[in-house]
Amino acid sequence: MSNPLFEWDKVSEATPPKAALVSAKTQGLSDHDDDYVLRIDNSTLEKFQSCPRSADFYAIRRKTSPPSGPLLAGGALHSGMEYLYKNGVSPEHLPMAQQIAEEFFAEQPNVDTQWRNPSLVCAALEKYVKNYENNDPFELVQYKGEPFVERSFEIELGVIDVNTTLPYNKLYLCNEGEDAPLYVRKLYCMWTGKLDLAVRDAIGVKVLDHKTTSMLGSTFYKQFEIGQQPLGYSWALQKILGETVSGFIVNAIYWRPPLKNQTNGRVEFYRHPFNYSQELIAEWETDVMGSVSDFVSNMIRGHFPGYRLWCVGKYGVCPYHDVCTLGKSQRSALLNSSLYDNVNWDPTKS
Repeated sequence: MSNPLFEWDKVSEATPPKAALVSAKTQGLSDHDDDYVLRIDNSTLEKFQSCPRSADFYAIRRKTSPPSGPLLAGGALHSGMEYLYKNGVSPEHLPMAQQIAEEFFAEQPNVDTQWRNPSLVCAALEKYVKNYENNDPFELVQYKGEPFVERSFEIELGVIDVNTTLPYNKLYLCNEGEDAPLYVRKLYCMWTGKLDLAVRDAIGVKVLDHKTTSMLGSTFYKQFEIGQQPLGYSWALQKILGETVSGFIVNAIYWRPPLKNQTNGRVEFYRHPFNYSQELIAEWETDVMGSVSDFVSNMIRGHFPGYRLWCVGKYGVCPYHDVCTLGKSQRSALLNSSLYDNVNWDPTKS
């Protein structure tokens, strides 16, 4: 069997900033030295289900494409909204929310935002306050004495008996230990992520998630009816609160480009609730654990196959497309170049 991350390390100058696996013993989940934690978030799972090789690049080799203008604008808006919901959606807290959003942009000065710029995000925050200051039908859930806003989670999905040596470099995979293959006894598979808000409507508790988009319509909303992320976040909120969660609310922020002869983009707000049965949420858990088991099987054999169907899809070209056009021996050099960033996002940190 080949050793994919031994071959990889021949051209990699640095270990990834965040380990793909961490010790279950140090996490308090096990007393055995050979047990590890595998964290799976929605981004990793979506990549694996569309193309296992892209999940390898993202979750194992910890490389991702640099942020785009739309993603940067969405992140800046999220940061401002977080402040508003933690402190109050009111004109009093608007200036600080706008400052936080502008600082978010400043952290990525070289990203071409075009019309999705700081001015548009600050205008969107101002309009959002005007829309919802005294006109919000949802009540924020209180959790441990604080509003449930931007809460990270890490919840056990299941434990997989591996009992084999993985064909990966332990030092690379875990950021610790020997420069040798990694023996794993058990993998504690954890579902991780971050919930924007937990709210209560007339039906019950729901996850509310901010979604920025430039394409709004029936197809946009259709993806949330039985979507993996909304069902998975509803499952997670049930585990956190210990009570039934009735569904998911899309808090859509609709970016619209400037009109002809204008320079400023426009923004509109829409909300759409989705109600989920407990049967659907339970099925999500079974389905996802099956996908995670397949992910682990790929790790055991040291090969994540490439699927060609979504190399170019409705949302554009896969960010790893150019990597896959190269021969296997050349791919690591490109992924370790300035064209790709390290995966630094940690959904377990608030």
